[in-house]
Amino acid sequence: MNRVQEVKKAYPKYADLAIKIAEPTHKNKYLMWIASQLANKYTQEDVKATVTAFNKDAKRLKYTDIYSYKDLKILENEIKDLELSKRQVEIFSKEMGSVKIYSDDSCTLIRMNSKKAMLYYGKASRWCVAMEGEDYWESYSANGNVFYVLLDKEKRRKYAIQKKGLLDVTIWEENDNEIYDIEAWVNKNIKFELAVFACLHDREDPMLFKIKHRKTTKEEVVGWLKHQHESTIKFIESELRGAGFYLVDTYAPVTNSTIKYLSHLTIEDLQNIQGEHKKFIDEVVKYLSKHPKIKVKSFRFKLGHLIPDPEVIIDEESACFIRMKKDPSVATKLLNSTKNEVWRKALEIAEPGVILSLLAVTGKTKRSAFIRRLKTRTCYENLVSWLSAPGMPKIPDNVWSDRASCKDDYVDDEDDELSFEE
Repeated sequence: MNRVQEVKKAYPKYADLAIKIAEPTHKNKYLMWIASQLANKYTQEDVKATVTAFNKDAKRLKYTDIYSYKDLKILENEIKDLELSKRQVEIFSKEMGSVKIYSDDSCTLIRMNSKKAMLYYGKASRWCVAMEGEDYWESYSANGNVFYVLLDKEKRRKYAIQKKGLLDVTIWEENDNEIYDIEAWVNKNIKFELAVFACLHDREDPMLFKIKHRKTTKEEVVGWLKHQHESTIKFIESELRGAGFYLVDTYAPVTNSTIKYLSHLTIEDLQNIQGEHKKFIDEVVKYLSKHPKIKVKSFRFKLGHLIPDPEVIIDEESACFIRMKKDPSVATKLLNSTKNEVWRKALEIAEPGVILSLLAVTGKTKRSAFIRRLKTRTCYENLVSWLSAPGMPKIPDNVWSDRASCKDDYVDDEDDELSFEE
């Protein structure tokens, strides 16, 4: 007995309509299901639309056999879940813990920020991280892996992208087959090129965000980095300034890499490290003093604030800038320098009293610069009155304003040029 005869026997009242709805190309494999749903009082239009949608999306549904869905409404709801509107996807993604990274007419790339999102988007796949009741997601995430799902809108397929490092990715098909030659795969599927590019350059994955915003611990970062591609460290080193606080191992011997990681830290960061690991900072100072060819000018200067004798690691002039904080008279030497850049920088932080003491012996050009600076550091009207007095007696108290205070620190704004000429 063929399928047509079987349906006429089981559903004689609905058999002719079911045969009319069923597409010949499907070889009547849905015929009995169609007749059963008509018998359940669903309309011809509803049944035909649902069967058409099922045939298109079968691979993405929980069950690939239509007879597993006893009621049309159950199947219809599952299909609707796959066809959420753009607005619904945005709302749903936010609740689910996922972020849309890229989208065009061909595909959508979504970052999975939670297991809940991975379970949803990985439904009907064989990806281990999308298995409910298993701890693969937790294990991979703890080791710094970030997962994305690439949805192919045209063929109704999806791919999982596992990012182990910033430029180290693996792509998995729905059946969990690994795509080994990603470049060849992208060339063959050129419509995915921009989505894959967006994945590779997605810099706001969870751990990088936490490092950038200081929302993690050094121990957590060190453990995470052990599983990362070398490109991850290079990115953190070059673009996430201050991340050296996490990258450096204070218990390991000091190396050139140690200096690189520390070079963008602030004085406050270095003070925090010194408070916890004084011996480590002492070792860094020794290393720099023994390797004068390592040119990390601003780092040496910042480090100089933490040691008794800054000349051990920086030149005499730079050391004087640091000493000025404790001994204002040191500024005299810098203000008398024949190098314009030196005495101009000294003007920024020297005590007004020291500047005034040099007015009588400075040249015309330098004196004009000194007075311009004093305008912002003193009660200028009182200063002019005092300067015009015969014999220039002792500076009266009313010359000084509340603004007449020097800065706590002076740090060269120029970036370090890391050079290791050994």
